[in-house]
Amino acid sequence: MKCSGKSSSVVALPDFGYEDVEKVSQKLEDRIPEALVKAQEWKSDAYLFTVNVFFQEANLSANHPPILYFRSSDASLNKEFFVELSQDFKSLAEWGEESFANGQTPIIQYQAIKPEDLKIGFAQALEIAEQNGGSDFRKNQESYSITLDLYNKTAVGFEWGVYYYELTDADTYESIEIYLDAATGAVKDIKTN
Repeated sequence: MKCSGKSSSVVALPDFGYEDVEKVSQKLEDRIPEALVKAQEWKSDAYLFTVNVFFQEANLSANHPPILYFRSSDASLNKEFFVELSQDFKSLAEWGEESFANGQTPIIQYQAIKPEDLKIGFAQALEIAEQNGGSDFRKNQESYSITLDLYNKTAVGFEWGVYYYELTDADTYESIEIYLDAATGAVKDIKTN
C-alpha cells in the first residue's frame, strides 16, 4: 500500500481538477481558525470534532458543502455547532446550532482535532485513497460519491475515513472505505463491500 505525506514535489489530482493537492488542502485548513471563532461565540469551550468533504463523481458536491462540526465539553448539551464553507473554501458560508441526530456517536468518544496536528489535508487524503483502491473503484462505477471524514475518536485515533459508494437504485451496492492516519498518511485499513 502506498503512503504519502507532505513532500517537496507538487502532486496533482487531474481527475478532480486539482493541480496541487497541498494548496487545495491548505484552503480548507485556513478556514479552521475563523470557524473556531464562530463556534466559540456559541460556546466558549467549543472544539472541532469532525470535518466532512463531499464529492459527487469527481466534483465537490453542490448539494453538500464542506462542513466543520464543533461540540462543547458540556455532556448534557444535546447540540453541536456547524460551519459550512463555500465551495472554493475561501469563506464561511453558513453556521449555526443544531441538535444531535438520533443515534449519533456520544460526545465522550470524540477528542478535539487540533489543527496543528493535521499533517494530511483532505486533498492529500483523497490522493492517498486514490492510490490505494479509490481510483480503480471509480473506474468500475457508472455513478459514485466520495465522502471524506476527519475525526479523532477515542477508539481509533486521529484519522481520515475516505468512503467511495456506488450510487444505484439496487438494494445492494459496492463500496470501498479507506482509513488513513491523519498525521502521517499511513493507510490503516481498507474495507470493501
